[in-house]
Amino acid sequence: MMNAIHEILIVNNINLHVVTIGNDHKETPVLLLHGFPEYYYSYRYIMPLLAKLRTVIAVDQRGYNESDKPKRVRNYGLKFLMSDIIEIVKQKSPNKKVILVGHDWGGAVSWHIARYYPTYIERLIILNCPPADLLFRAIKMIPRQFLMSYYIFLFQIPFIPEKLFQAGNFAILRKLLKNINFEGKTISKSEIQEYIQCFNRPRGFSGINYYRAAFRDFLSGRLQVPSNLKVKCPTLVLWGIKDFALSIGLTHYFHEYVEKNMLIIKYFDEVGHFIQQEKPKKVAKEILNFI
Repeated sequence: MMNAIHEILIVNNINLHVVTIGNDHKETPVLLLHGFPEYYYSYRYIMPLLAKLRTVIAVDQRGYNESDKPKRVRNYGLKFLMSDIIEIVKQKSPNKKVILVGHDWGGAVSWHIARYYPTYIERLIILNCPPADLLFRAIKMIPRQFLMSYYIFLFQIPFIPEKLFQAGNFAILRKLLKNINFEGKTISKSEIQEYIQCFNRPRGFSGINYYRAAFRDFLSGRLQVPSNLKVKCPTLVLWGIKDFALSIGLTHYFHEYVEKNMLIIKYFDEVGHFIQQEKPKKVAKEILNFI
């Protein structure tokens, strides 16, 4: 991306890689959080579109790409992930607020931040992700979601998932990326190679620890959010209905997590899990209209 500023921020005694474009805008910036198995690059299509109106900040969350990768599973719990982002907001936003956009695990972090740190969030935008506490509740309630979430249980096994992703020259990752349908065509070989370069690092798949830490917190009860902690800011959910990992039925519970009259949900036909890559122009348009 042209005119992108890459920097390393020291946050909670670790280094986090942050990419910023559109640095001249004075209004509240847009902060983008990626999921698994991705990194800031998953927003490459929509960042320039959003930067026409706002400063756009994309983060490599801990465990990913050029950011530090702590060894212990406990260091990937939501309390640490939230704290990382709040510290970035304090360092990067002039008014100490952001419009927070999260996809997949970035969405789970965003749901949590909006409930626990509401003063830092002006607006919340979620791309194909439920609150983490809802997901684990749904695994017990919705048989279809239980089956779709099989990989979460697989990821609890130490070391093996990381080895599986690396096997066959990252064959699983390549297959997953080739299934992303960008505006009617698959993403390019050069883009896939960018992903390979990201994850072909020491402990490159440390993001799997997000699942391990969340599962442990679920079993211990630490994942549960008090029912009175609801999202109080305007919230937009954009959902690709062909998501292979998350049931559309999850969205029917979102009103329980957001204050009345604050939630808008829009569904995208013929779009899967990686909504910001498959329909970047439409996603960017919805975000800009919402802002």
